[in-house]
Amino acid sequence: MYGNGTMRERPAGTGRWELRVYLGRDPDTNKPMQVSRVFRGGKRAATKALHGLVQEVSEGRHLGPAATFGKLLTEWLANLERLGKAKSTMESYKIHAEKHIRP
Repeated sequence: MYGNGTMRERPAGTGRWELRVYLGRDPDTNKPMQVSRVFRGGKRAATKALHGLVQEVSEGRHLGPAATFGKLLTEWLANLERLGKAKSTMESYKIHAEKHIRP
């Protein structure tokens, strides 16, 4: 365990690491919540990636139980915009999201 995260090689000897960070308990169901990622590479690099994931969680960059569909849709659109999608594409996506998806 590293901080509040864990890592394990799956299957052993493959250089494929499962990284997990505990988020706490879901307030509605009381079930444990976690964020997980798969990382390929050596143990030292996997440890570094795990520390990065722990940092993301500590900065609140994972929505957890507050992740409503609307919040996720808004975040997805913002991410596409940051990635540099064309202005006309973004306008079209926003129109479709507001007219057909959100309702």
